[in-house]
Amino acid sequence: MKKKIISKFLSEVIPVKRFILVTGPRGSGKTVEVKKLASNYKYFDFNNLINLDEELKVLNNHKNNINIIFDEPQKHENFLKILELISENKGKNSRYIFITSEENYELKSFFDSHKKESQIINFLPLTIDEVPRKYKETYSINDYTYYGFMPVAYNKREKRDEYYSQYINEIIENNIAKHETKNTVNKTVALLNYCAENIGKNFGVYDAARLLKVDSRKITYLLNLLVERKLIFILAPFHEDYGRRTVKTFKVFFYDTGMACYLLGVTSPYKIRFSNLLPNLHENFIILELFKAFYNKGFNPNFYYWKEISRTEVTCIVDLNGTIIPISYKNSSEHYNKIINSARVFSEISNIPKSDFIVIYNGDINYKFKKFKIIGFNKIHSVIYCLQ
Repeated sequence: MKKKIISKFLSEVIPVKRFILVTGPRGSGKTVEVKKLASNYKYFDFNNLINLDEELKVLNNHKNNINIIFDEPQKHENFLKILELISENKGKNSRYIFITSEENYELKSFFDSHKKESQIINFLPLTIDEVPRKYKETYSINDYTYYGFMPVAYNKREKRDEYYSQYINEIIENNIAKHETKNTVNKTVALLNYCAENIGKNFGVYDAARLLKVDSRKITYLLNLLVERKLIFILAPFHEDYGRRTVKTFKVFFYDTGMACYLLGVTSPYKIRFSNLLPNLHENFIILELFKAFYNKGFNPNFYYWKEISRTEVTCIVDLNGTIIPISYKNSSEHYNKIINSARVFSEISNIPKSDFIVIYNGDINYKFKKFKIIGFNKIHSVIYCLQ
């Protein structure tokens, strides 16, 4: 595999930030990359930790400056004690890197209280640019969508189904079953499959509740479990309606399209062509690549979608510190007016200049058309350069 694009930003941050949180889906390569870039740091692996004797001894020694990597520390019952000791350590040259594959309220609060000396890095699986050349030369958007971008899944493509089955089971057993009832675990698995069947659609909480035979509050709780474990993410509607009647429900997507295809029973890149969810799976793929394009350069914008009741839709609206970047995806490889229809309508509604609008399509050539920036799906990373 190629060197991770995010490595450059991570290597720049490690020497200057006292607290770094590297967070992303399990299996995305976080630990390997962090240990490589911070090889002089002491490494504490809480996935296999029996007791905290050594860790607490090191943290209690406040006289020395220390550099430590904490891998999944939120799993330990004395996690709050660790954060307390770190806060008490006034060594200005001490550095701490936290690696997590799930969201944690205490850790978020800790970083919120140390904003000036901390950095949060969203670490996602491989991008198109990081896929080995032997695949890039032949892969279509269907291939990328089917195989996904988990490093291990790429290295063992022939065992893809086995990998995803084990991946999901381990998260359910190790991160959910230990804290929830058997009924909740079963409903969580059922909801995960329901999310795959409704990927990229406007999510109906009450519809899901009726199908799973639970109340709507339970669905919200289960969704949060899946979001916190970084199996799925939620794309909210943009807050500005521009005077139009817009859709107000959220959409659900997966952190890896390969997993979504596995849950849907898609067995090959060829067969994905016949799925009625093909446009939704492509949309998931495009949004994930947009996430990576921004995160890998150190940006942490907010992402939304915008959809008018009359069906005019913007696939993704990026809010980068108040700068609004509308991005539309068209499931087409053709070069003609149709791919800019929604972009043109939204530009007129919002008064956002056409030159600020980006349209992504299934072709492989970047160009400008009637002032709109048109970008091929395999060149999504160039979105960043369009902003300069």
